[in-house]
Amino acid sequence: MKYIKYLSYLLRHKYYVAVECFKEELYWRGITHDASKLLPSEFFPYTNYCFGHGADIRKVEYKNVCLDDHDSSDKDFNFAWLLHKKRNKHHWQWWVEFDINNNLKAQEMREPYLTEMICDWIGAEKLEGKFSPKDDQYLEVRKWYADHKNKLLLNEKTRSKIEEKIKWIS
Repeated sequence: MKYIKYLSYLLRHKYYVAVECFKEELYWRGITHDASKLLPSEFFPYTNYCFGHGADIRKVEYKNVCLDDHDSSDKDFNFAWLLHKKRNKHHWQWWVEFDINNNLKAQEMREPYLTEMICDWIGAEKLEGKFSPKDDQYLEVRKWYADHKNKLLLNEKTRSKIEEKIKWIS
């Protein structure tokens, strides 16, 4: 049963992100978004973390699992999350590397991945039922971004593009 619950949850998320990607004419990105979550190395740890025995249903909130970088006590989930970020260029973490002095450095995030990331954020808000179709689709994303922007290691050009796309006013 937990596998069906997680699959349903994942497919709903993929649907919402695809709708947003299609609005941006990113058809292939919308279709393939988060496909790696169907691989056993991600699917089973995510299922167990979100819907397994004793799982806290609050973990299912998409942003807690996928947007906030956190360390859980579940080693299998932590590894699956690491795999997911490194398999999918629509995660800002994919674009972070160590420089020659062993300091973290963010590369400029390229299109179409930057736009897909924002579509992912909007899709996460829709999955949580945060707004109706009449609302400003960026309103909840701006709220989330305000709370988390200092935690995101972004190249300055990437940050500027994100803020322009979500109509950020600082």
